Amino acid sequence: MKKVYIIFLSILFFLSLNAQQNSEKFYYYYKGEKIFIQQRKDKVFLKFAATIDRKNLNMLIGVDTSLQLTSHVSLDNNLFCYTVLETKDGMDISLATFEFYNTQEEVVSINPLFEYCKELNGITDEFIVKLKPTTSIEQLQALVEKNYCKLLEENRFVKNQFKISVSKMSHLNALQTSVLFYETDFFEFSEPNFVILDAFQSNDPYFNQQWSLKLPHLIMAPKLFCYQVNKRFFL
Repeated sequence: MKKVYIIFLSILFFLSLNAQQNSEKFYYYYKGEKIFIQQRKDKVFLKFAATIDRKNLNMLIGVDTSLQLTSHVSLDNNLFCYTVLETKDGMDISLATFEFYNTQEEVVSINPLFEYCKELNGITDEFIVKLKPTTSIEQLQALVEKNYCKLLEENRFVKNQFKISVSKMSHLNALQTSVLFYETDFFEFSEPNFVILDAFQSNDPYFNQQWSLKLPHLIMAPKLFCYQVNKRFFL
């Protein structure tokens, strides 16, 4: 029964991804306006579970010989947590590749990279919401459960601002789910957590003072410094 369920989820993911790739317009909401971003079909952004061991990690990265590793973030134990893979010939990454990685327990999320103002940005499984004064926690929890999400935590400095993760059981990614949540009119904002590549090119005047942001290769970019794409900051 479990095997059949996994196959069913894979089919849903495959159909959803096919619909995404046939559409040229991707967006999220910022201050009530749609912010459009361009999908890169030759690159994918993977988030791995922190518990993955090096043997399995190397196997998963090397499973598709048409892809090459171009960027990663190393943890203290030298494992990759976030990885960019791209095709060696510049062609589109196949739906079969997405489907394979999506079914692996060690892979938390796999999504295309997106481009905005010539900067590459990845998304993981997370997005941020801020409840309207008229929205109850019960309404948030019901929406979370209905859409195969998980309520992770409330911002300790901003009341009613929450971080949410999207389960692999959902046929939507964090970008799409943030749009779905916002369009319920329950939230002041609902925006994906972006990971910006090459954040050292940030035009924020105080970036050099933020020593803790200087991670190798990729950076989990606080949205304050990704402000051309997203301007929310979640601590």
